[in-house]
Amino acid sequence: GGPALFNPFSAWLGGGFGGGLGGALFGGSLPGEKGSPEARAAGLEVDLKRARNRITALEAAHPDRARGPGAAFTRSARQLAQDFRDGGEIDPNDLFRTLQPAMREIAPFYDRIRMRTAAARADSLSGEMIRRYELPEADRTRLRIWFGGREKQQAERWNALVAREGTTLTDLARAAGETRPDDGLDEFMEGVLDGEKLADFRTRRLAEKAARVQADADRQVQRLDGIVALDDAQRDRAFAMAARESRDFEPGMRFEGIDAAAAEPGGGTIFEILRPEQRQLWEEERDRRRTEAEKDMEAIGMKLPADWDLTDDDDFR
Repeated sequence: GGPALFNPFSAWLGGGFGGGLGGALFGGSLPGEKGSPEARAAGLEVDLKRARNRITALEAAHPDRARGPGAAFTRSARQLAQDFRDGGEIDPNDLFRTLQPAMREIAPFYDRIRMRTAAARADSLSGEMIRRYELPEADRTRLRIWFGGREKQQAERWNALVAREGTTLTDLARAAGETRPDDGLDEFMEGVLDGEKLADFRTRRLAEKAARVQADADRQVQRLDGIVALDDAQRDRAFAMAARESRDFEPGMRFEGIDAAAAEPGGGTIFEILRPEQRQLWEEERDRRRTEAEKDMEAIGMKLPADWDLTDDDDFR
């Protein structure tokens, strides 16, 4: 690989300026008389060598500060590339940490793209609210301003997470999954609507949330049932567990085909409702998925992050 203490200024002194000076002024390799151009050039060469030695010493003493902007990224990327060429496996979180400085720099550019997409979603949602509840012009303006401010806050939170020391890809995946276009809409509309319109909004929103909860819980129960073969009572309990974990769940929700008592909030984990032989099947499936994920990562020269279980889409972890 290249020199460990490389930076553009050192290369410019050693390869560009130094090489050009040597070729132009030292072609005859003669010291020259005192005061002559040759003698002055010889003095410059000595000064140049001293400067290079000084830069090398400073880089060794202050490896992070002695390099120009972007050098830390260059050094880390070069090391990762070398590890990859040597047959080593790259941790995705190491790759992310290497890219973090660049991601911070391009965040304003990314924000512009994201805000355009967010504006389209906001126009759709605000248009629905305006049409359905016949909002007056003042409330329409307030709604549009609110959407814009909310998107700005989300962008700031995202950029802070990307820039934060210790952030992992798991953190980013979780944060991306937690963001929704209608976050906070309930609170805003509560301050705009009243009477029958407010009652209609609350009813519709509760129905929308219940549908989200049911769809996600049904999906998770179906996947679990395919692994351990749940009985009817276990299926209801598993549904209740999945439903309670949903961010949209509200006490008192009732779901089609689910026993009301089984769907009430409560504690416990999935292992409490599984029989011993079912637990074994679940653990075997979890291990199988991890092994397959490791093989998939190895195929592209990477290794599974230590926190893979948190990012995996397994149910009831």
